[in-house]
Parts: sequence; C-alpha cells; structure tokens
Amino acid sequence: MPEFKKKSVRFDHLEPTYTSYSTQSEIQTYDLEDMLKQIARIARAEPMDTKKIIDGDSYIFHVCKYHDEDNLWELRVLRIREKILPGILHDDGTYELIKLGNDEVTAESTTLAYAPATHTLYMQRNRFGISIRNMEAYLTELSPKDTVVILAVKEAKAGLLRLTEEANYRKVIMSAEINPFDELPKESLMKDFLNATRKARSQFCRVELRVSRGKNNTLDAQEAVSFIKEALAYSGIRKLDVVIEDKEDCEVETIDLLSNVAKYVLPFNYSMSNPITHERLYFNLKSEIIKDEK
Repeated sequence: MPEFKKKSVRFDHLEPTYTSYSTQSEIQTYDLEDMLKQIARIARAEPMDTKKIIDGDSYIFHVCKYHDEDNLWELRVLRIREKILPGILHDDGTYELIKLGNDEVTAESTTLAYAPATHTLYMQRNRFGISIRNMEAYLTELSPKDTVVILAVKEAKAGLLRLTEEANYRKVIMSAEINPFDELPKESLMKDFLNATRKARSQFCRVELRVSRGKNNTLDAQEAVSFIKEALAYSGIRKLDVVIEDKEDCEVETIDLLSNVAKYVLPFNYSMSNPITHERLYFNLKSEIIKDEK
C-alpha cells in the first residue's frame, strides 16, 4: 500500500480590475472573457506563443479552455525555470542533477479558474509558480496597449474595504516566511524588511509598524495601505493584522486581514503514484465553486 501524505492547497478569490495610466481612467472591473477567448485560440495552436518574460522568468498559458456546462474557464499557467535545475536524491543517499535535452526545460504549474458570472479569478497560491503580482504583470502584457491589470483581493466579510488612505492606522503587524522573497517587486517596503532579516539567515520575519499613544499619532496612510497590499499578495504571508482608530470616537479596532481574505483551502492526499496534478486541483476547485453557487 502506498503511503499517503496530506497537503492543503489555497485558492485566493481575486477580482480582476484595470486602469489606463495614459488616460488617467478610474479602476474598473475587468471582464477577462475576450482576452481568454483569444488566449485559448493561441494556446490550442501553439502555447509558446503566449510566452512573456516577467521579472526575469518566462510564463505561458498551458491550459485555457471554457467549460460551457459549468460556465467556468479552466486555466493553467506555467513558470518556466531556466536558471538552476533541481536534482534527484536516491534512497541510498546519492544525488544527481536532472539532465534535460536541448529543447527541454522545467516548469512550475499554477492552477486557476475564472467565473464570468461573478468576475472572479480563483488562483492557486504556489510559491514556485506565478505570484499575484507577476500574474497582474502577465495579464497586462496580454491585454490591449496601455491597459494596466490589477488583481484585487476579495473579502469574505467586512474589513478590507475600509482600508483606504482616509483611515487612521495605529499599527500593522506582519509575519512572513522569507523563502518566496524573489516574487516581490524590486521597489518594495515589504522586500526591504524581508531582505534585512534574510541577511541574518532567518527563515521567518515579524514586523510591527506602530506609533506611540496620542490623539494625532498615526502611520502614514498611503504607505500603510501600500505595505498591506504587498503583504496580502505575498505567498509567504503568515499573519497580517491592522489596528484602525475611529476618527469620531477614537475607539480602536484590530482586523485580522488574513481571516477576511476570501479563499478556499482544499485538502489533498497524495503519494508518488498519485501526485497532486492540475487535473485534480481543477476538479476539486470547480466542485467547490459550484457548491458555493447553489
């Protein structure tokens, strides 16, 4: 009997939006249907034609097809790894690098689904695949000229929508894993904190941004909101709390942002003979989406 292991896979619920810096347009909901139809035609003929280089890595749409019976788009994005190849560790302790042919590369898979009825993109959190920020950049590259795509995190309950630059921020507490560090943009406050911790060879980082007590002591709202958005999009995030002060009565409230993020956390059993494939991921994700719609 094969020995099964257990793993939970997280799918965030994202709302695709867009703007245009050239026309100063407001952020609007982005219906991905037209783009996905075009990508589907390209991917069927030659998936490599969807290849775009984002932040030094290449990405392609390997699967892009519409399921009429479910009103869902099945999506799979591959991150092509052309840098350092992994190796194979044998039971006897010997180790060897994976050897590939001249026309072969390794790739990491991310499973997604798009529901046109609710304009929701369901995205697997996979630190080795594509991150939310790189997915934004990838969709921007595939969109019409001057279109800037933003993937807004959907909320499960009230809280996130109040995170505006008009709020009074007293404290932000963040804990994160260092490992998926490279997915962050180069100009990033979050990256600055993690990099300082990484130099000490730490695997985790905890940051607390706060002000001293006082009626007018608050964090810079624009910087706080920017930092929070970076943290929410980071796959290594483990804790993210924000303390907001009410302007009217000076009462403070702590919001656990990770508990507010709309997501599915799906359990899987797997083994060497029964790995967690894209097909299994999409089937379970689809079942959860359909169940929620009933």
